[in-house]
Amino acid sequence: MIRARTTPRVKGNRLVEVTRRVDDETAVAAYEYLGDNRRASKTVTNCGTEEATNDGGNTTVHYYYANQNPKRQRGAGWSIRETRNGSSQTTAQWIWGTQYVDELVMTDVNGDPTESNDCDPDEQSGESTADARYFYHQDRNWNVVALSEYDTGETNNGRIVERYAYTPYGQITVLSGDSGSSELASVSLTSSLGNPFAHPGLPMDHEKGRYQNRRREYGAAIQKFTSRDPVHYSDGLSSYCYLLSRPTSIKDPRGLFAVGDAGDEYDPDQTYYSYIL
Repeated sequence: MIRARTTPRVKGNRLVEVTRRVDDETAVAAYEYLGDNRRASKTVTNCGTEEATNDGGNTTVHYYYANQNPKRQRGAGWSIRETRNGSSQTTAQWIWGTQYVDELVMTDVNGDPTESNDCDPDEQSGESTADARYFYHQDRNWNVVALSEYDTGETNNGRIVERYAYTPYGQITVLSGDSGSSELASVSLTSSLGNPFAHPGLPMDHEKGRYQNRRREYGAAIQKFTSRDPVHYSDGLSSYCYLLSRPTSIKDPRGLFAVGDAGDEYDPDQTYYSYIL
């Protein structure tokens, strides 16, 4: 996978295409959306071979969500439950928690989508033995800090297989897991396991290094949203401001406006969880 310096093309406040900045012509990715603004698919090109599912290499990804109507589940309907490739073969599935809208519990990854659409590592009949299950570990700000392994042989259950470190604004460094004294020798910008979720439980487009924060995209490198706030100046004079410049104590689970304490539990009765345009 090759991460590109990109130029965005926006339509209706949603990113629809990015091209290489060096020539402004070579396509890097194209994005399509559902009528309710959730992403339907993305197609990544000219970014090198996809080495792990969803790692930002050349691929087509289709997204399937928790509910067909995001308003019915107060934002949980934006949670990605499954991804499929361009041949409609299941590549990964996720289970979400109940404490916060972006609390992740576990993921099952399909080791070989050409053999089966089932990602369950416990179901091996006629399927790839490379199917894998990982459990998420998140900190107080809901940043994903580690993935631990589920081992069908029960010899490595709970072993940390990948770790994540962040700047306060979410720039990610991926570290290898339980590998002894050499663990710091393996440092990357993308997950070798194909994990797209990072700061703070949001999916990242690794091909361009930006987070999907529901209604908007967020660029950790520039510490700002990359499109205007749909509710205009809710966070002050800048409609691109991220977390009121207080990233360790404020959250914005909708990409609309900053609210509350980053460690607060998910309260669906609060106004900001119900506010969906």
